[in-house]
Amino acid sequence: MDWIGPATAIAAVIIAALGVMAALLSTAVEIHQERLAREVEFYRKITPFLSFETHPTASGDPPVIAVYADGGGYAFNVQAHIVQTNA
Repeated sequence: MDWIGPATAIAAVIIAALGVMAALLSTAVEIHQERLAREVEFYRKITPFLSFETHPTASGDPPVIAVYADGGGYAFNVQAHIVQTNA
């Protein structure tokens, strides 16, 4: 009985199926990564970033600090803890 022909055909089908599954998995991972990138970009557009400027004052008073929210969106529940690190 000649079994090499059917075994070769079955092996070819299995290899092709594995290739299709690998391609689908690769596409799914790529779509997921693009969705995460779009989500991060969306939140960066609507979330402001804090920046600050210091203005020195005369007679040894503490400097005046102006805090800004740069970017789009509103800054809700913002807390800034500013500590002087030098004497």
